[in-house]
Amino acid sequence: MIDPIQLIITTAGLDALVDAQDGDTDPIVVTEVGITETAFVNAPTLTNLPGELKRLDAVSGQSVSETVIHMTAQDPGNDTYDLRGIGLYLADGTLFAAYSQADPLFKIGRAHV
Repeated sequence: MIDPIQLIITTAGLDALVDAQDGDTDPIVVTEVGITETAFVNAPTLTNLPGELKRLDAVSGQSVSETVIHMTAQDPGNDTYDLRGIGLYLADGTLFAAYSQADPLFKIGRAHV
């Protein structure tokens, strides 16, 4: 079984989530997943995904508990790359959360016949 990816919520993402007036949380919708081959130091101060190759808008998901969300994203392109980091973007372009590691999460590519 693959270990879960634990993303860091950015400062801007937290601002989008928490209502400053009363401290409650506001609903958010992740509309795109950014992908990168670049390993980077993940920090809440990020505002964009370092070395972003592209954004995928074929995103779906659902909450399965108070602390777990299952999410899928599909890359319909023909690119080949080593995926080392992802970023979750809100509809207004805010980088909500990010994850990175030195070793590739996945090798993405299309088989050639």
